[in-house]
Amino acid sequence: GDDAETFPELLVAPGQSRTIWLKAKATGLGPVRVMVRASAMSADLGREVTGESEGLLAVRPITPLHVESQLVRVKAGEPVELKRADTFEPGTTKTALSISGQPMVELRPALEQLLDYPHGCLEQTTSRLMAILHAPQLLAMESSDDVRIAFADEAIAAGIDRLWSMQTRGGGLSYWPGERQPTLWGTAYASLFLTQAMRAGHKVDAQFIDELTRYLSEALDQRGGEERMDDNLRARLCHVLAAWNHAPHGWIARLTERTGDLSMEGRAHLAAAWSELGRNDNALKVLGNETITLPVKTISATEFLTSPTRQDAMLLSVLLDIDRKHAWIGQLVRRIESRRSQGHWDTTLDNASALAALSRYQLTQPRDASFTGRVLVADQERLAFDHQATAQIKLSESDVPLRVETQGRGEAFITMTTQGLLKAEAIVPYERGLRLERRWLMRDGRAIDPARLKVGDLVRVEIELSAPGLNDGESVPNIAIVDALPGGMEVENPRLATSAGDGGDDHGQARADRVEFLDDRVILFAGAVREKRVYRYLLRVTTVGRFALPPLQASCMYDAAFAAMGPRGEVVVSE
Repeated sequence: GDDAETFPELLVAPGQSRTIWLKAKATGLGPVRVMVRASAMSADLGREVTGESEGLLAVRPITPLHVESQLVRVKAGEPVELKRADTFEPGTTKTALSISGQPMVELRPALEQLLDYPHGCLEQTTSRLMAILHAPQLLAMESSDDVRIAFADEAIAAGIDRLWSMQTRGGGLSYWPGERQPTLWGTAYASLFLTQAMRAGHKVDAQFIDELTRYLSEALDQRGGEERMDDNLRARLCHVLAAWNHAPHGWIARLTERTGDLSMEGRAHLAAAWSELGRNDNALKVLGNETITLPVKTISATEFLTSPTRQDAMLLSVLLDIDRKHAWIGQLVRRIESRRSQGHWDTTLDNASALAALSRYQLTQPRDASFTGRVLVADQERLAFDHQATAQIKLSESDVPLRVETQGRGEAFITMTTQGLLKAEAIVPYERGLRLERRWLMRDGRAIDPARLKVGDLVRVEIELSAPGLNDGESVPNIAIVDALPGGMEVENPRLATSAGDGGDDHGQARADRVEFLDDRVILFAGAVREKRVYRYLLRVTTVGRFALPPLQASCMYDAAFAAMGPRGEVVVSE
């Protein structure tokens, strides 16, 4: 391109080789293209021959990509000024402003977070599909309805195929791709989505459903005695099987007799099972007066995931099916919306559950809005809009001040989402329920100074994780640890070894639930206990230079109370 840098030519004599180090300083983010051209006189051909080689180098940020959303509701006729956060690195942000006469636009940040979520376990895959199924109109809002529907159909079809690829020999679905053991809770959660997708007209292979039905029925029967299986999970299985015309009448009746042992979500599933049998009267009886006040705690165990938002959303969805005028509906909507922060909820499960329930609720509510308006940037009109369609505009950092004016009646719903890199000073180490430490060692165990590395060095990385506030025997599962690599280093051998004092295999070694070695980071999924557990892998130093060392991060994917971030640093590599 026009901004390409040209280096001096290098002369190499026949039969010899030369090495030259080129110094470069990163001035921006993204791929850097490097081209090398060579020419020589060929005695055999009697003319000059040339060769060319091209490579790409990635310039990665030290700070993570960050998204902030503002949701504003304003009565027509009341102007509003919008301000963007100053926590972003200048030159890295992009902002999208959406304005509508319908509150559905407020759900778009939650949908986008689901679409951008980097991991892909069974729950996260299903949650992403659940959101697309229930709110396809939020996809690429600048596109036409036909384009959005086509994209949603393709995404759901591909997602159903992915779910099918996770089916094990026993019929259940594995929690992670490639695993052989099924997860009962995850299989039931995905099966409920498949039911809704089929009713919306999406195709699901009959063999897939038959094997799922057999697995869920056998699971309910095999654990059907009084041996320990959570009744709330039983209620979920009854809901799914009733939707597939395989209602376990015995268990539905038995759970109805002990409704008092069920949580809000369990009662909602049991009510849904009765509704599938055409008995809305029994469904409402299951939802006793105390249901709305039942205490709920977050459970992050893979075998059963739930949260206050998940339980409220499940009850709201069931009430919309059996009694749209129920007195609890407004209260549930307010409770779900009150837990939203920065336009989304804490987890993928919460985002999908809230989005599915609220999108259905909003479609049932009449809207009496009739307004026109305009978006002003530096007192100049940039966009005119009205209540009939969602208006959207993309803004640059220089588009300030920002003002929205309306006239008419009703409410205007405004969503402004800014995405960019956090300022380096905004990254502050913290420990919230987790203790996290990263060490770099030589193979003999001696500490390595990151400022005195040499090309070819082998670095043993140790990541130590614990949850010191837990009691003995307690654990926090589903923790994602992300170790972003500095420039000039790469994973030497994608095999992870860990050590711990307990909870391990026959050799006393603890193991991560899953490990992903990517080009620019190592991600491992594990549980945390009170005692320290150490995870190890090897890095090879490959390139001379001075590089930023991103902070180590860990967070429970289903409980925001457990998270930690380490300090950032610097790596210096010499020849």
